[in-house]
Amino acid sequence: MASKHHVPANDAPEGDWHEHLRGLGYLSDQEPKPFANYYAFHGYWVPPRVGPGPEKAKKAAPRKRKLPFGIDTGWYSFDNLVLLHRHHRDEFDAIRARLADVERFAEMGDDKGRYAAQRDRLTLAAEAGTINQHEADRQLEAWARLNGVETPDA
Repeated sequence: MASKHHVPANDAPEGDWHEHLRGLGYLSDQEPKPFANYYAFHGYWVPPRVGPGPEKAKKAAPRKRKLPFGIDTGWYSFDNLVLLHRHHRDEFDAIRARLADVERFAEMGDDKGRYAAQRDRLTLAAEAGTINQHEADRQLEAWARLNGVETPDA
């Protein structure tokens, strides 16, 4: 590979190399640094911060409020739901149907709602053809035993 034009030759005098490195922004350890002696302090070179000083730093944007159980409320903000309604009506209707199911399951009670939700998930898998109905029923019974949910009488 050809050497770059601005790099001194390997056998160039030390002064040429010092001048070349100074042009690249390197300083010796004995000279005062414009920011600090990063290498001596950290043990490795750390690039200086660039940009406005601390007096011109922007104030951090306020964080979005999260619910205590970790769900970001931004995904169902009014603006996002309006955009979803305008541009992806099928997705919006699916969310609306799921919310109706959630209300129905919440009214049933905790165990009944969890059981119905798990049954619906397995029914969707059976309808998609990933498992057959017998396997879905077996998995639902195993899930109920594992989670201590009583199976409601059909």
